Amino acid sequence: MKKSIYFLSALALLAGLASCNDNKKDDPDIDNIVLDGFYVYGDATGSDKVESKFALSPGTNEVDKTMRTGMYEKYVWLEANKPFALIENQAGTKKYYGANLTEVNYGYDENDPNCKNFADNPNMLIQQGLLIIGEDAPKMQVKEDGLYHIILDNNANGDLPDGAQIVIHKADFGVRGGMNGWGFTKGEATKNEDGSLTFTWKDQKLAANGEFKFASCHGWKINLDVDGKVKAELSLGLDEDGKFTNVNAGNIKVEKAGLYEITLTYNCTGGELAKSFSYTVNLTQESTTPTTLYMIGNDFGNWKWEDEGVVSLIPVHSNPGQFWTIRYLTTDSRFKFCTIKDWNGDFTSQGTDS
Repeated sequence: MKKSIYFLSALALLAGLASCNDNKKDDPDIDNIVLDGFYVYGDATGSDKVESKFALSPGTNEVDKTMRTGMYEKYVWLEANKPFALIENQAGTKKYYGANLTEVNYGYDENDPNCKNFADNPNMLIQQGLLIIGEDAPKMQVKEDGLYHIILDNNANGDLPDGAQIVIHKADFGVRGGMNGWGFTKGEATKNEDGSLTFTWKDQKLAANGEFKFASCHGWKINLDVDGKVKAELSLGLDEDGKFTNVNAGNIKVEKAGLYEITLTYNCTGGELAKSFSYTVNLTQESTTPTTLYMIGNDFGNWKWEDEGVVSLIPVHSNPGQFWTIRYLTTDSRFKFCTIKDWNGDFTSQGTDS
């Protein structure tokens, strides 16, 4: 009888310990954190500590291309169905941030009456929720393993009608530019042994001086308010000094026409948002397609290449080898084309020269 009592007592003690552990307040280790700021933490990050590389960087309002007070951003790899949240470190004092996320579509889809129809927003489901601060701030989760863009806005300026919020979207990076008429071509993602992630695009056809950008999804921005006063930037490119950035980023330009292999590599790093990314652009096959085309005839230069009346055709944007012009023709007009101003390779139509 005594053995049974002792056994039941032991079970009760174990159950009590388990209950205490379940109710234990979240207390992540921030011993490795030196700088004040906001950090992503939790099992979904693959780490049981708050690490400096998970620090959010100051966010950019795409509307005025400037850093926005109270706005922070981070691209981070998250594991599916595991909890994560945000923590603010202020001289060793912890403050917890989370949200009850719901799925929304800020883009345009005529078949989806629930879309927000915000201009230039991606037509895809993203997660959004009002900010909750304190020890009881809810943990968040994502449904798929992947790279995610986390946007936190504290509404420090008080200009967001819905208040402070967290927005999260899956970042399946693509290229947008001359290779696809500024559409969107998703990259082939490879998770590397060191934890980095590389997106690859092969055989991307670009004209001479062709341009492109990277975008984290098939939109240019994400609205944080109905009036469009605050928007998160979704693209990466070059600034005026050639620095890779997401702040007022310009296009990346190539010199030669041809086929290119392009890569974008993500390696989680603290500091400015774009420091976690690097890219390469390699010409794999130079194009033999002409970049110039001229028209000469009895009404266009009087068959003299040195004459100012010879027509320089205009290249069609994003379509190497295609040209256009508008000219007045009569039944007496006779003309030929050539890629150079000379009688060498001139033609009247595509096919057999005459």
